[in-house]
Amino acid sequence: MRSIVEDLDLEVEFDAPIGAEMTWYRVGGRADVLARPRSVEALCTLMRRCHETGTIARVLGSGANLLVADEGVDGVVVHLDHAVFREVSTIHRHRIHRAGVQGRAGDAVRVMAGKSLEQLVISTATQGLSGIECMAGVPASVGGAIRMNAGGKFGCIGDAVAAVGCINVKGDLVVHEAPDIAFEYRRCSIIDPVILWAELALTPDDPTRTHAKVKEIFAYKKQSQPMAANSAGCVFRNPPAGDGSGRLVSAGELIDRAGLKGTSIGGATISERHANFFTAEPGACADDIIALIDHAARVVAEESGYELVRELVVWKRQETRRSGEHV
Repeated sequence: MRSIVEDLDLEVEFDAPIGAEMTWYRVGGRADVLARPRSVEALCTLMRRCHETGTIARVLGSGANLLVADEGVDGVVVHLDHAVFREVSTIHRHRIHRAGVQGRAGDAVRVMAGKSLEQLVISTATQGLSGIECMAGVPASVGGAIRMNAGGKFGCIGDAVAAVGCINVKGDLVVHEAPDIAFEYRRCSIIDPVILWAELALTPDDPTRTHAKVKEIFAYKKQSQPMAANSAGCVFRNPPAGDGSGRLVSAGELIDRAGLKGTSIGGATISERHANFFTAEPGACADDIIALIDHAARVVAEESGYELVRELVVWKRQETRRSGEHV
């Protein structure tokens, strides 16, 4: 394992406590190797070496949508928190052209994947750049938000994407233009293991209006969600209604109707405020949360017939999932 990270421009920590210190749940185990690249070149070489040796590489963003199992994770966890991966620059772009998305003109911002989405929303709104106000209150890195097409009732980040730069399994840089990316509910079609940057098409607007919109959306979420608790946002995706309409059913409402609000296992509790938020109380462990997730899914299936699928990402040892998830 040491040969994968040696002689590269990285900060490396072995047996690193990522679950308890680097996720919003503040529970879970350690990473065998935590690597913090200090350059794009080092990141490319690291991903190539992982591919050549069959070593899984997981990309850690803000940790807001992640639960690390108590036994920790093998392979290499890559954290893009160096300044080079948090840069933002303004560029000139053509209009977005993608099926179902109305083209719009204006300068774009190129944002590196490690940038805090919360910070980006506030800074662009303050500058009077409109297009991602809908992401107010969404805790994520930009890379993680793109990977899962983060969003909600106010819109999704994919609506503003003009292009995405990635690193493939061979460590090569590749660029995907908006027409070539399919953004769907909580997923996008990009399969490259690392999202490196995104270009977001924004339009000039009145800073007072954009800032007010951000405050409005944030206030709504603060009122309806347990944002101060140790949680990871929505645990389950909203399932399809199954009537051919394409309509989604609220997972939170299904959990609520099953009488599960307030249910606890160990130190894990289903929030009384929003039933799709599971919180970690003092003394909780990852196994408590996993057990509560399994229990809720089982009860909802029995009560309503709906099969709930996790939106929350769970990292465990000896996994066979694809490398590269920004969470």
